[in-house]
Amino acid sequence: MTACARDVVALIEGDPGLWPALTTCVTDTNGLTTVHYAAVYGGGLASSLFGPDGVVSRWRSRLHAPTEAKRERAQGRERVLTLRGHHSGYAVTVLFTVLAGSRNLDADGPEQESHQ
Repeated sequence: MTACARDVVALIEGDPGLWPALTTCVTDTNGLTTVHYAAVYGGGLASSLFGPDGVVSRWRSRLHAPTEAKRERAQGRERVLTLRGHHSGYAVTVLFTVLAGSRNLDADGPEQESHQ
């Protein structure tokens, strides 16, 4: 296990608030660690991702200089939020995927991609 992977695993294991909807944590050969969360829109796990003390907020506060991108796919049935930043000097990408059975997850409108 690489130092980056150990760092991210220790971070996740040390904060139960980062556990809901966690699916995987993978480190590639270049040392980039990607953490993935997935939930179904309207379910309890999806609601644990967002909000002032949700998983997304917790990751934002732990990453150095995080950037964020949002994307909607599959005619609105899949929303992906990507956070990129650094933790303890290591590059980390955190993906949040929310799936829904209907077209409208909320009133955002047509397919879009935004970067902050």
